Amino acid sequence: MNARVGIAVITCNRPEFYKKCISSIQDEWYDEIITINDGNSEVDAIKGEIISSRSRGVGYAKNVAFRKLLDNGCDYIILVEDDMLFKNNLFEAYIDAHKKTGLHHFMFGYHGPANKNGISGGEPAPRKIIDYGDLKIALNYHCVGAVTFYTKQCLEDVGLHDDELINAFEHVEHSYRLANAGYCTPYWWWPDIANSLDYVEEQACSEDSSAIRPRKDWQSNIENSYEVFRRRHKLYPTEVPDADIAEVLDVLKIRKPKDPISFIVHYREDTEERKKNFDIVYSYYKAIYPSCEFVFVEDGPKKTIEHLVRDEDQYIFNKNDDVYNKCKSYNIGLKKSINSMVCFLDIDCIVSIDSLSKGIKIINTLEDSICSGYNGVAIYAEYKLKDSIPDSRSSRDLYKLFNYLQTNVDASNITNLYSTDLYTVGNVNAVGGCLIGKRDTFLDINGFNPNFIGWGYEDNEIISRAGQLGKKVTNIMSKDSKYFLFHLPHEDTYKVALNDKSDHKFYTHNETEVRKVEAMNKEQTEEYIKTW
Repeated sequence: MNARVGIAVITCNRPEFYKKCISSIQDEWYDEIITINDGNSEVDAIKGEIISSRSRGVGYAKNVAFRKLLDNGCDYIILVEDDMLFKNNLFEAYIDAHKKTGLHHFMFGYHGPANKNGISGGEPAPRKIIDYGDLKIALNYHCVGAVTFYTKQCLEDVGLHDDELINAFEHVEHSYRLANAGYCTPYWWWPDIANSLDYVEEQACSEDSSAIRPRKDWQSNIENSYEVFRRRHKLYPTEVPDADIAEVLDVLKIRKPKDPISFIVHYREDTEERKKNFDIVYSYYKAIYPSCEFVFVEDGPKKTIEHLVRDEDQYIFNKNDDVYNKCKSYNIGLKKSINSMVCFLDIDCIVSIDSLSKGIKIINTLEDSICSGYNGVAIYAEYKLKDSIPDSRSSRDLYKLFNYLQTNVDASNITNLYSTDLYTVGNVNAVGGCLIGKRDTFLDINGFNPNFIGWGYEDNEIISRAGQLGKKVTNIMSKDSKYFLFHLPHEDTYKVALNDKSDHKFYTHNETEVRKVEAMNKEQTEEYIKTW
């Protein structure tokens, strides 16, 4: 799936600035380019479509741009004001920064005197530089709106500019909402790539050439915008508290895990609930580990989720009109994964970031090991609990999701088959749903056993076989509820929770297969896996 890049140039009564600006944007840098004319004079078409925003202000004009580019299927959107000049492909650089950091919003920080030493001609003076090795992120004090980058995801979640803000603070208020939703670093710590001046520069101009400052209503617009901001957020923009550097670094840490990991997921769409669970679980893990890789292997008669898989992740279709085979899907995904650490994940299962982090630490400490990504306690959520999950898919809300679920479970009363109106405890010694290890470790044991049909026993078998072949097998050894696994409901959830085999004609076959493998010695097992 190829992501589409859309660029919008916002111009207002500055034809010479506009001509130079749009002419500096190379055709190979974008899939679609438009111009939003917010002025009262005609603009010559140089590239792409020209749309009038009827002189309703820069915020309204940018919203026109957002809607047009989103309607046309753009995944990444860059807004450019007409007094900028491009030397290199800043748009590609921002997309790369997004993929490496998980941040969804960047802004060129050095337009005018903001974020510089001295006057407008001064050197950049960011508050902090975050070093990612081949990428450096500058965090700036002032929010600048001359060149801004957004993902489709953050715009669909948070929304667009506030049309009530006219030519003042519209981008500040919008970026504040994006920061509060977790799509970029906190207010007063606005992100840019550290070398953005290698890509873009401002055209020589003065306050007299500004499209906004000479207007008679400029001061009143500022005052009105201040009051609107305060009404929306209960404080003025200058009163937003400065985040502590520890908070900023914590946010960045969440977005860039120390150990890159590939989540390998089998998918078969048998009910509409599966797709709902896919949306929740995919959003959840991408929020807490946005730099991870997902490898989705869809096993079924037709493609159903290809269009939902993000550009940085992998989608593989294994056409299968027969009973699904999760193990074959896992093995396909294992071979296609790119990271040294992998996690085999059921698309209906959620574990906390604490569990994932602890599991990864165990794998890195215990050589040649496989670890269940939780403590064996599997909680099968009722629809009542699932329906309580926030509709928002922002990283901040989703990062809190596990804690939200956790508070609804009585950890002191966990026993097999303990039930409430919110959940059922299906198993306190479970091993399936989330399995972590080094990619090479799983390849050494030839992945999952493809002789299993449908659900049942495939997780038990790989744990047993890994031990037979000399791998160390463990789980999160803690009774703390933050290490539980939550299983989201779908049509057969409770049959799984209660181990109901009434409609599972392959269950006996699967049980026979696992018992056969368990009875083998090491040499027999080594020969058996060669047959897959």
